[in-house]
Amino acid sequence: MNLTEELQCVVKELITKKVINGPINKTYPISGGSVNRAYGIETGYEQLFIKLNQKSRFPAMFQKEVKGLQLLNDCGALRIPNVIYEGSVQNTAFLVLELIKEGTSS
Repeated sequence: MNLTEELQCVVKELITKKVINGPINKTYPISGGSVNRAYGIETGYEQLFIKLNQKSRFPAMFQKEVKGLQLLNDCGALRIPNVIYEGSVQNTAFLVLELIKEGTSS
């Protein structure tokens, strides 16, 4: 499965589960990760950050990340993105977060 097909499968799952509302206006890759593949998704209502990886290679990685983000958020000292959804489809695990654009103040 190539990256485009992988992202399409994840987006289809998110639409089915009603995580994404409205039509998707734009998807684009976001660089910076070595283990995960990352994308920005813009709809008419929201901007999301989606991380993807192989579930078989990194089991429970995103579940642990969600717990870590919740702990950081509880401290209240940093601007932490809201966790929107965590799941998997086929062998692709994914984590959907609020997209915080560079330079966004808290």
